[in-house]
Amino acid sequence: MSKNRARKLREYTDLKKKFLEENRKCQANLPDCEVTVTDLHHKEGRGKNLNEVSTWMALCRKCHDKIHNSMSMEEAIKRKLRIKRI
Repeated sequence: MSKNRARKLREYTDLKKKFLEENRKCQANLPDCEVTVTDLHHKEGRGKNLNEVSTWMALCRKCHDKIHNSMSMEEAIKRKLRIKRI
């Protein structure tokens, strides 16, 4: 791993911890939501947006799974749970 990538991952760890401490309730609130946050969701993917807090959501595991496994990209974008990549 490059030094730059390692630095970004250390920064990510600190930002993620703070974000999840400040956002304790699931921000998706889909049906069967567990309310308590366990996951950090990157609405626009992790690549270039790894540390871009404005693209993050605090989610419970059930909502995170629904967004990635049973919801179409179009529906997730419509509900502002994902951002269309250009």
